[in-house]
Parts: sequence; C-alpha cells; structure tokens
Amino acid sequence: MEFWGAEVKAGEPLKVKPEEKTLLHVSHAALGEPKKDIGGSESVVLFATINGQKIVIGTLSTNKCPQISYDLVFEKEFELSHNWNNGSVYFFGYRADTEEEDGNPTNIKNPNGLEATIHVFNGLSYQKHLSYDASDKFVNKCI
Repeated sequence: MEFWGAEVKAGEPLKVKPEEKTLLHVSHAALGEPKKDIGGSESVVLFATINGQKIVIGTLSTNKCPQISYDLVFEKEFELSHNWNNGSVYFFGYRADTEEEDGNPTNIKNPNGLEATIHVFNGLSYQKHLSYDASDKFVNKCI
C-alpha cells in the first residue's frame, strides 16, 4: 500500500489513471482554505467522471461538513471535480496492488440485522458510511 493524495483546484478537473494491476482507494475529501470569507454555509458537490458519465460522490458544506469519509475504489481512469469556486478540494487515500484485494463484497449490518451493500458502477466500488436512527432507518451522516 502507498499513500495517495491530490488537490483539485476550482474549475480544474483532475484526471487520474491508476497504474496497471493497481487499485486506487479514495477514502477522504476535505475542503481547503477558502479564497475569501463569504459568510454563511456553502454546499460543495463532489463528482467522479467514469467512462464519460459524471456522478455525484459526495456533498461538503463549508460550515457543517468540511470533510467526508468513504471508500471509493477505482481500477480505471477517472476524473475528480467539484463545483466550489472559492477554493480547492483535497482528496486522499491509498494505492494497493490488485493481488492485495480479496474481491469479496462487503456488507454493513446494524445490531438488528439491517444491511447495506456496496454498489459497483463501471469499475467504481462505492461503500457509503451509514448510521441508523432509533427506528432503524438509514441516516446519512457527515463523518
């Protein structure tokens, strides 16, 4: 395993190409310092473009949720971007050889047996961190 990190500047999407027989795990995204203080809270949408298809991978908020944790696994070229005009977003994670991966799907269970699964989309494996409220409904949480 090897650390990986990248800065995605405002208006400058970043193309990333994992090396052959290597998976790139993107595990965290965080807002950088804003260019100017505009006051209030801004929502920042994060995107990954895979095979020409742009998908939302998270939403950050300048005051409420400036960072997000997840486990995105890429094996093919992809592009990271965001809609924040007031600064950069930093992504980091690690590279791993494909031989280190077990290839088995991961399930997330709460104590009552409710289950969430990993979704695979064009080479992107996405595991969302979930929590549960008292009625056992999934609740998205900023971690």
